Amino acid sequence: MLDTHQKTLAQSRLKPRLQNELDTSNEPFLTGAFPLYKKKIPTLIIGIIFSMGLIGLITTVYPAQIAHMFFKNSFLPLIITTFLSSFFLASYGFLNTRRGLFFSCWITTILWLQLIDALPIWVILPVLTIWFLGSEFLILSIQKS
Repeated sequence: MLDTHQKTLAQSRLKPRLQNELDTSNEPFLTGAFPLYKKKIPTLIIGIIFSMGLIGLITTVYPAQIAHMFFKNSFLPLIITTFLSSFFLASYGFLNTRRGLFFSCWITTILWLQLIDALPIWVILPVLTIWFLGSEFLILSIQKS
């Protein structure tokens, strides 16, 4: 008979892997799971600053005051702050500057076309989405070959 206090030699093969997963879960969020995001924190901070400027612009200024600031019907301060905040935040989110640029151009174009009442949103959204996704896939295919 085996003594119940003795340790058996048989061990599970899953225990070391499970132990390693548990060890990595104790690390801080940005350094353990997402080390690349830690390097891009200045981009996030710049994006937050531009987003606060955008929120301040939206809450304190009437659209009629900035509609014709530099060019007729341009809404230029709103467009520029929207572009910059979405560019930096999307670049941080995607960890890719080109994709952040495409996303911010997409958002800014939709906003501008809605501000000038050019087309209905159901026409603008699919056309711009297909255009920007198609250009992204085209660039990716060119880079891989």
